[in-house]
Amino acid sequence: MKSQISIALILNMFSLIAAFVSFQLKSIKIDPNISTPMGSAFSVLASHKEKEKPKNIVYGYLPYWTLGAIEHLQLDKLTDIAYFALRINSDGKIRTTDEEGFIDPGYNQWKNNEELDELIRDSKANDVRFALTIISHEDDVSEAFLNCRSCWDTLLAEIVRELKSKNIKDLNMDFELAEAEPSEGMALKYSQLVNFLNRGLDDRFGNS
Repeated sequence: MKSQISIALILNMFSLIAAFVSFQLKSIKIDPNISTPMGSAFSVLASHKEKEKPKNIVYGYLPYWTLGAIEHLQLDKLTDIAYFALRINSDGKIRTTDEEGFIDPGYNQWKNNEELDELIRDSKANDVRFALTIISHEDDVSEAFLNCRSCWDTLLAEIVRELKSKNIKDLNMDFELAEAEPSEGMALKYSQLVNFLNRGLDDRFGNS
């Protein structure tokens, strides 16, 4: 009998406490305009901060023989990437094969490397400009080309085709004349070539 009375008293006490708490909760006024750190939707990106781009131009060269390490590139650290490189012949055409008839490795990677294509797309998505580098590192080839004005038109057409194939518009030029004398006027002709290409690319791609 005593145990039944004790149980009844305990139940009554819990009922009184519950009623008191319920009354107190009802008496609290909640401001409908109160701010809260919790949103109405959940996102795993809520704490993600957009990385700042470099304030200065940060130019990175991407030699064709390093394409296997593309995954290590940090695009947020760069403003520009230049693929290195496509060679030219003395007639202004892009070199596709070497002297032994094998496909030129720089040309092969440019044309057939799917990871390179993906990197170009990722670069655009991250506002990183992507350029193609055209090179001539053989004095006899460079001199013959620079002295052939019609060959400049050929090179421009070749460059435009390659840029369009990757949907890019930026170009980087790299000519090296190891033994040419300044008196031969090669530096002036190279400067004229660069101006010619700039105008030609601007005509086709806008202010590139």
